[in-house]
Amino acid sequence: MLTQDDALFLKKKIPEWRKDPVKFVKEVWQVEPTEQQKQFLRAIAKPGAKVSVKSGHGTGKTTGMAWVIHWFLICYDKAKVPVTAPTAAQLKDALWAELKMWWNLLPPQLHDLFEWTSDHFTSETGSFAMARTASKDKPEALQGIHADNILFLIDEASGVAEEVFIAAGSSLSAENARVAMASNPTQTTGYFYASHNKNRNLWQTLTFNGEESPRVSQAYIDSIANEYGKDSDVYRVRVLGEFPLASDMQFIGMDIVETAMQRYANIRPATYEFAPVIIGVDPAYDGDDDFVIYLRQGLYSKLLGVWPKNDNDGKMARILADFEDQYRADAVMIDKGCGMGLQSFGKVMGRNWQVIAFGGTDFTGEGYLNNRVQMWAKMKQWLIDGGAIEYDDKLKADLIGPMAWVNEKGLIQLEKKEMMKKRGVPTPNRADALALTFAMPVIPDKFETKFKAAKRAGRIRKAGSM
Repeated sequence: MLTQDDALFLKKKIPEWRKDPVKFVKEVWQVEPTEQQKQFLRAIAKPGAKVSVKSGHGTGKTTGMAWVIHWFLICYDKAKVPVTAPTAAQLKDALWAELKMWWNLLPPQLHDLFEWTSDHFTSETGSFAMARTASKDKPEALQGIHADNILFLIDEASGVAEEVFIAAGSSLSAENARVAMASNPTQTTGYFYASHNKNRNLWQTLTFNGEESPRVSQAYIDSIANEYGKDSDVYRVRVLGEFPLASDMQFIGMDIVETAMQRYANIRPATYEFAPVIIGVDPAYDGDDDFVIYLRQGLYSKLLGVWPKNDNDGKMARILADFEDQYRADAVMIDKGCGMGLQSFGKVMGRNWQVIAFGGTDFTGEGYLNNRVQMWAKMKQWLIDGGAIEYDDKLKADLIGPMAWVNEKGLIQLEKKEMMKKRGVPTPNRADALALTFAMPVIPDKFETKFKAAKRAGRIRKAGSM
C-alpha cells in the first residue's frame, strides 16, 4: 500500500509523466533512453497512437515496450495492456521477461503497486497487462478486450497473422486506445510489412538502425558484415532494421522495384516518345479489389486511375475511352475476367479493345504456365532494362507480393490472387494492370518513322518496350 507521502508524490508526478514518457523513464529508473527509444516513447504518448517499429537486433525495442507497459499502467486509471507475440516462447522469453526485469528495478513505492504472475501484471488500482498468444486459426484470444484506456502491444509482429490484428482492432474504438507493434523486419508480406509500405499513412513508422544505436556494439556489426556482407539481406535485417530485398520464391525483388522508382524523376520524353502508347485495365466488380487503369509508353509508365469495385460497365467504358483519346493510345488491353462488358461497350463506341485471359495460353511462350506469368516476366525484364515507375507504396507492394515457382511440368507459375489473399497479401491490381501492357506486341502506324528519327538522334537505348 502507498503511504500518504507516496500518494501525494504520485498525484503530482503522474500528470507530468502522462505527457512525457521519456521523463517517466528517466525519473523512475534513472536511465537515459537512446534517441531511437525516445522517438518510440514520444510517439506512443499521443492518444490514438498507432506506432510500428522495425528494428535491427539489440537496439532496445523490447526494453522500450517494457517501459511503455509500466508507464501506461501507472499513468492511466483502469488501464488494460494486452501483449502478444507469434508464440508463447517468444512472448514469455522476450517481452514478458523484460517486463519483469524492469518491474524488479522499480522504486519500492512503485514496485509494490503490482503483482506478478506468469501471464498477468496487475496493479492495485485495477490496471493490468496480460500475455496472450493468438494465431491465424484462433485469433479470438484478443477479442472482447475493451477499456477507455487500452494499449495493444505486439512483439515480433512480422510473424503475426493479419487475422490477429483484425481481431485486436475490434477493441480499439476508445479515444485513448493505442497500438504499438515492433519486429525485426524478416518478411516482405503481411500486416506488419504493409504498415511500413502501402499502409504507412495509417501508422507512425520508426526504424531502429543498429548502426545508429549505442546499444549495438561495433564488434557485432562487423561480424555480420564480415560473415554475410554489408549488401546482404542478413545485414539489412539484423543491423539496419530494413526489410530484405528478396526471398527465394519472390518473383520480382524489391531492389528491382526500388531502382525503377528512383529513375522515374529523371526519365526524359526523348527516351520513350517514339514508342507505342499502351493502356492496361484490371477491372474489379466485387470484393476488396480496385479497378485500375495503367499507361505505358516505352520506358515510361503512369497510373491513370484507381476506383473501388465498380460494375457500371458503361460508366467505366466512357472513362477508358476518354483516356484512350487523351493519350492517343495505340492499344487497350483488358483483363477478360471482368472485362467482357467493357469490351462490349467499347465496340458500341467504335473501339477496338483487346481482352486478355490471364489463365489462357493463347499468347504464352515456351516455359510459362499462362498469359499472366508471361506478362509478369516481360514486365520484370522491362523493370530491369530501364523501365520507370512512379513512387507508389501500393504498386511496390503489388510488384513484390506474388511468389513464383517451377511446377511439376517445368513451367513457371505465378501465385494466384486467391492464394495471396489466404496468406494475408493484397491482390496486385495495380501491377496486373501494368502487366497487361505487355500482353502482345503493339506497333502504331507511325512507329517506324518515329523510331528511325529517334535512332538517328541517338536517343535509343535498351528498353524492353514492346
